[in-house]
Amino acid sequence: MHPSDLRIWVRQGRSSVTLILIADASFSTYHFLPAVSRALGIVYRDAYRNRDRLGVIAFQKNSARIMNHPTNNLRVALGNLARLTPLGFTPLADGLRKALQVFKQEKRRSPNFIPFAILISDCFPEPLTHKYADLLEEPAYQETLKLSKDFRREKIPIVVINPAHGKSREGRLYGGTKLGMRIAQISNGQYYGIPEREIPSRTAPFAKYFHKRYTEREAKIISGYLDDVRVDFLTIHRKGE
Repeated sequence: MHPSDLRIWVRQGRSSVTLILIADASFSTYHFLPAVSRALGIVYRDAYRNRDRLGVIAFQKNSARIMNHPTNNLRVALGNLARLTPLGFTPLADGLRKALQVFKQEKRRSPNFIPFAILISDCFPEPLTHKYADLLEEPAYQETLKLSKDFRREKIPIVVINPAHGKSREGRLYGGTKLGMRIAQISNGQYYGIPEREIPSRTAPFAKYFHKRYTEREAKIISGYLDDVRVDFLTIHRKGE
């Protein structure tokens, strides 16, 4: 009898994606969330079959709140996203910190998972001290960048989707645009900047029709991003296996 006679093939399991959406529900980005919800529904309509899991963290009342831990039930996750109301400031670092905690819990539960985070925000963290000429020197910004390094250390990329991407009249990038780019770069993620668009007035004639068109247009853009990101991260991960 030889050692090879006692060996059997064991399959650990297929890798699945665990995505945590960190949603900024402040007044500046709240209008964008219906499009995000629609886009996630498009991209993850076959999530159950792929065993992908989606969690949602939102900024509410000046702190980050875990709306739901990662789940295969997209209806629950997207329902929680749809029920958000715009409240308070943007505690960006707190949202990243809570997402990192959830990812660590998921890793203990299922080591063979593929994690990435999606941050939907204009990336203007608060509170501000107004003591620094360069916004990136503000403590709230510095803490956010520090947490981005923690994500890189844990090999969790952050995909940043900024619905308020742009430059000032002087041609300088907005502080939020610069921060969003840095978050993605530091964490080995990706940055997508969507220029601010005119939002249809709710009181205008045919407002419902124009809001639907706006949502579908933005959802198509976002779902394209997310499809590409998901395929890229799956490819990179499986090449490393």
